Amino acid sequence: MITQEELKQICNYDPATGIFTWAQESPGNHERGDVMGSKHIEGYLRALIGGHRIMLHRAAWLYVYGHFPKDGIDHINGNKADNRISNLRECDNAQNVQNQRRARIDNKSGTLGVHYRAQKANPWHAHIGIGGKQIHIGCFPTREAAHAAYVEKKREIHPFGAI
Repeated sequence: MITQEELKQICNYDPATGIFTWAQESPGNHERGDVMGSKHIEGYLRALIGGHRIMLHRAAWLYVYGHFPKDGIDHINGNKADNRISNLRECDNAQNVQNQRRARIDNKSGTLGVHYRAQKANPWHAHIGIGGKQIHIGCFPTREAAHAAYVEKKREIHPFGAI
């Protein structure tokens, strides 16, 4: 991979804005001072740097700290294109998914942590993942009440959660 020294020769990084610019002319149509990066399908910014396609949040970590993170990087505010160093924190995969803000595609309730199960009373069920297991929080009469219980539990047990 690329080293911090090589990265700093190729580009400049502003930790306050999270923006990378080319420090020199580069192969292709990039001139010195041009903003680096294009949006990946998942919303992250990436660039071809020194022959390697690198996610710019990982490049920011290398630029500032001198090494790539051991595991992953979490965007604290949930914006995958916001690469300000103050918005990035090193994490493992379990911590990174704690910062999820939207329900998965297969969640028909459309609400994070809430599932609908038809029954006579309290059909809205709140669940939360802990250590790879789903923990049942409770059953509620409304989706909003179930989500409120989920959010309360998430704040209690998930320090990386941003809800």
